[in-house]
Amino acid sequence: MSYDAANRRLTLTDGNGDTQGTEYDLEGNAITQTDALGRRQTFDYDARNRVVATRGPRIDQSTQYQLDGKGNIVQETRPNGQTITHQYDALDRRTSSIDSVGIMQSTQYDADGNVIATQDGKGNFSSYQVNALNQRTNESLRGNRTRAYTYNVHNDMLSQTDGRGNVTTHQYDGLGRKTQTILPDGSNASGPQRWQFDAMNLISQTDSNGHTTSYQYDALNRKISQSAPSAANDSGAPESWAFDARDNVIGHTDRKNIDQIMQYDGEDRLTSRTRAQVLQETRRYDAVGNLIQLQDANGHTTTYTYDNANQKLSSSKANVVQSWTVSPTNQVLTHTDGKGEVTTNTYDLRDRLLSQTNGANETQTYEYDRNNNRLRTTLPETSEGNRVWQHTYDAADRLTKIESPMSNGTTYTYNVDDQLASINDANHHTVTLTHDALARLTARTYPTTNAGSATFSTQYDGEGNAKIDTKANGHTTTRSFDALNRVRQVMVAGLMAASISTTHNVNANSNITNQTQTIASIQTTIEQSFDNQNRKQNEKLISDAMAGGSYQHQHRQSFDANGNAVSQTDATNTSTQQAFDARNRLISFTNSEGSTTQTWYADDTLASITQPGGIRTDYTYDGAKRVTQITHKHNGAITLSFEYNYDHNGNRTQEIKTQAAINGSGAQIQTTHYQYDLDDRLTRTDTTHQPPSANTPNETIVWTLDGVGNRLTETITNHNTNQQTSNKTYTYNARDQLTQMSDPPQQLVVDLSYDLNGNRIEKRVTKTTNNIAQTQTTTYQYDVKDRLIDVHPNAPNTNNQKTIRYQYDAQDRRIEKQTYANNNGVVGNAIETKIDLYQNQTLQHEATKSNNSNTDTPNATGLKISDTYRRGSKLDRHIEFAPSGNGGGTSNAQQSVRYYQLDALDTPIALTTATGTTTDRNQFDAWGNLQTQTANGNNVVIGQQPNTNPNQTGQAALLRNDNQSIGFTGYIKDDDTGLYYAGARDYDPLIGGFNAMDPAFGNTQQPITFNKYLYANANPSRYLDPDGKTNCESTRCALEQTRAMTSSVKDNAMLSGMIDRQQQTSAGHGDALKAYVSDALTSTAELTRDAAFANIEQQSAYTLNLGGQQRLNQRFDSIVEFIKNKPIDTLQLATTDQLELIDNLETQGDYRGAAYAQTTLDLNYISAATGTYGALKAGVSGLRKLSNLANTRMLAAEQNLSASASTANRTMTVVENPEGVENGVRGSEFVASAVAPARCTRAVCG
Repeated sequence: MSYDAANRRLTLTDGNGDTQGTEYDLEGNAITQTDALGRRQTFDYDARNRVVATRGPRIDQSTQYQLDGKGNIVQETRPNGQTITHQYDALDRRTSSIDSVGIMQSTQYDADGNVIATQDGKGNFSSYQVNALNQRTNESLRGNRTRAYTYNVHNDMLSQTDGRGNVTTHQYDGLGRKTQTILPDGSNASGPQRWQFDAMNLISQTDSNGHTTSYQYDALNRKISQSAPSAANDSGAPESWAFDARDNVIGHTDRKNIDQIMQYDGEDRLTSRTRAQVLQETRRYDAVGNLIQLQDANGHTTTYTYDNANQKLSSSKANVVQSWTVSPTNQVLTHTDGKGEVTTNTYDLRDRLLSQTNGANETQTYEYDRNNNRLRTTLPETSEGNRVWQHTYDAADRLTKIESPMSNGTTYTYNVDDQLASINDANHHTVTLTHDALARLTARTYPTTNAGSATFSTQYDGEGNAKIDTKANGHTTTRSFDALNRVRQVMVAGLMAASISTTHNVNANSNITNQTQTIASIQTTIEQSFDNQNRKQNEKLISDAMAGGSYQHQHRQSFDANGNAVSQTDATNTSTQQAFDARNRLISFTNSEGSTTQTWYADDTLASITQPGGIRTDYTYDGAKRVTQITHKHNGAITLSFEYNYDHNGNRTQEIKTQAAINGSGAQIQTTHYQYDLDDRLTRTDTTHQPPSANTPNETIVWTLDGVGNRLTETITNHNTNQQTSNKTYTYNARDQLTQMSDPPQQLVVDLSYDLNGNRIEKRVTKTTNNIAQTQTTTYQYDVKDRLIDVHPNAPNTNNQKTIRYQYDAQDRRIEKQTYANNNGVVGNAIETKIDLYQNQTLQHEATKSNNSNTDTPNATGLKISDTYRRGSKLDRHIEFAPSGNGGGTSNAQQSVRYYQLDALDTPIALTTATGTTTDRNQFDAWGNLQTQTANGNNVVIGQQPNTNPNQTGQAALLRNDNQSIGFTGYIKDDDTGLYYAGARDYDPLIGGFNAMDPAFGNTQQPITFNKYLYANANPSRYLDPDGKTNCESTRCALEQTRAMTSSVKDNAMLSGMIDRQQQTSAGHGDALKAYVSDALTSTAELTRDAAFANIEQQSAYTLNLGGQQRLNQRFDSIVEFIKNKPIDTLQLATTDQLELIDNLETQGDYRGAAYAQTTLDLNYISAATGTYGALKAGVSGLRKLSNLANTRMLAAEQNLSASASTANRTMTVVENPEGVENGVRGSEFVASAVAPARCTRAVCG
């Protein structure tokens, strides 16, 4: 440092030798500050030496101030031109702030300066009462909400009482450190939470279930060891840390004794991180601390540039450059992706997003109320007038109504503690929600139907784990948790069905190593092993087949330093080698069947796939990342192509499919036009064929829909004959369950019934021929987990009345289908058994039982593989093995290899041999109903034969003449039931809906998602539902596939931003932002970044689900209400930078600084929306837990996170009860104590 003669500091040189300086005027005022890069910020003063203007560091950044005689700022003009006027009372306390929009907030004080009332921009008042010690004792908040508090004389909060009278109490020691909290738990499941201290530090923490975590410290009061409760039962060692002389964390050893080593520069910034002797990343910074270079574990480098205000201007990796421009207030104005496509944002003076224009020049606009709630979203498409979504809010800024462009309105009500209490849909059907004293969802009650009243309820243990779920039919799910809140055993029981028991074994890093499901005498076990980076290396399935005996198979993989799976060995013992580029994108995979290569555009959209034998697929996209053309070729000759057009809302308006002639079917051009209502729901398709064909007539299909998207009518007109071939009407009950479909022209009536849990249990098909009515019944049976296990298809004109039975593994994957003839369901008498083997949740093999070791497939004892499905970034090829031999072994060569040719929804339209011969072709309607199938030279037209005519059978015809199982959008087709297996449930294309309730709760910003049965938001050409519980836009799903093939954190963060920008642009009204929050704010866990400090690294489906995505939905709805006026790019940049800061601080051991930074990040999105700093509990990651004990004070930022983590966990709301929670209802929310230091002072914890 250097000083002038007046002892004013002139320069400051940091630990890296970088120097910043200050210049002064004659009065000693700092008039210029120059940072280490020479960038200047200047200050203007008035005659009284008060700052009246600041300029810089960018030339467009200038703020002016006007002051009164007392030095109060009475007016400020921000760099974007916004002028804010402030008023003060006689004691110089600010009483109001007003801009050009209106009042921002006004405040009233008592004589002691306590705030006693506030008024928001819409005139809503909140009032506050204080006691003689100036402690706030009562709050009467806008929206008729109340809170009450008591304190001791040291200002420690003793109790909090919410609006429903629930009381939380606290105790403190003589130093003001919190030692006990008792939460309001009406079930008395919660014990007190306790904290114990030595003279300086927190040495133990006991949660509400009585489990104690202990801590040890060095002589400098730095946490060096943490011991999990003994009841964790995972053989884990204590977690430990090592520090350098500057308190940076230089070493961390997790509970599996895996070491992580960090290095820092002279300014204590992380420069490298090594885990298990593998260098994970290196970092370089500029002189002011901006990250300018990041090198990943494979040595690939990303560079960044910044403007004078340290706003990111560009990023470059592998010659792909992205760039941004920002406003004077640092809002993102433009984002240019690697392909040169630009997203443009505009803002009002309050920096609220007014419009966003995507790369396809489609503009979406927004309007707001005075409290900055988004009132209207106007979508880009204007062909039939403006399409406006309107939002209404109550006095507490809670969303109370969403009204669609067609005036379909959904309303919401809340209890006095801001929990969602009811949802009333556009058909005036109401779902009511009940919460306990800890704000946890305890009951969901649906409208009454013929099956009765349906209530789903949940009970919790002391730590908020969902201990017992009771479904509407009385089936119960009981879970046992270990001391780290990880689910270890699940028992599902019912009166009329076999109980299901599932046990979970985990290692010390919470990776699931064994899952065993037991149903009567049938047992399936999944064994998994992990490497030192917590990546799954091996998965083995061991199952007792329903036909007797047992079988097993395994899948092995290895990884490069970045975590890309470079080698995989499947159940046929086929080894596949995969290569990735510098952006961690899959570029080739090679095995004994040949090599497939992939190329990518600079924006990470897939450009081409080249398969063996000269087979190639090319993709083109518009500026909104929507596929506009797919061309399949063989040696340059086009065999199949697609062209797509879209409206400005992203709805597909046209598909032109050009098909070359194949054996059994001539060349043809099929053109389909799509029409939508103002709510973007499909209402009409017009299909024509050239040349015309009697087998494929030109036809028009028209649908009418009710307010929640249910199909009311369907008419089909054959333009070849000018006849109406179908005129269906649909009837629903109050739970949106289809109860009847009738088609007078076909003299067909289909009646459906359901159980209390919402599962379809019966279908009665009545067909009248020559005035004679014949009724056939299909019944459906489910196990206690609501998984379909038994189907009796029984359609007219079908002689063989079958029984179909299914079996599932511990991850709820359908692994076995057995077919019995003539309703003979006796075990061992199946006429056909098909066993499905998966890689994660994706079908990889089909197999049959092997009779002896000679016919075993090499890597699958007791099985003979019959079919293999290979995938790169998309479904690639189908391998069929001959019936004899051992399914891929030395004595069984491949019978055939065929390559898939997919449409924009990844539906297999054709299959082609390596010589380029197209052998199979499928044609589907918009909802996935098969219309024609050509296979092995035989062309089948659906409807020409009675047993494949849905108008006869009341069942979709999903033929397997092409000898493979993948159907519409990649679903597994079941030709016996007419259903597609979608994962969580089955999809019926004939009705455009599912057979069972959606396990996902729904999105308040997208009301159509509360329809529990509707497929793809009534827009099947735009949306997909890849797992049967979560829909996404088809473009987003395609980009997600890219992300699935990418392991780099930075690449995934970039892809997340691109995905969500696209979704916001296309979908509008909030769903993109909700997805952004769930991805971006939890990205450190989802992308396995620096998670060693949390005792666990999450690896997709391979580890415990750390809280469950459904847990976040309700919280995110309120978060979205706040952040929805921000553009995705702004959030992406700010969040990425903030997460980097948090990572650095944590790695350096500055946990308190990290807590501040994390709190700042979370409060930016949360506090203004919810009024509760503990609203986000990061249920997916479990990495950082914020306390809600500090109520409305910023003490939450300072609160010792270790001491308050379990309290924060207690308030997490479970909004749905999917079976997936078995993989960890609360996961590892214990990990908060690993993030924060076990240190506490009165200033922090008092």
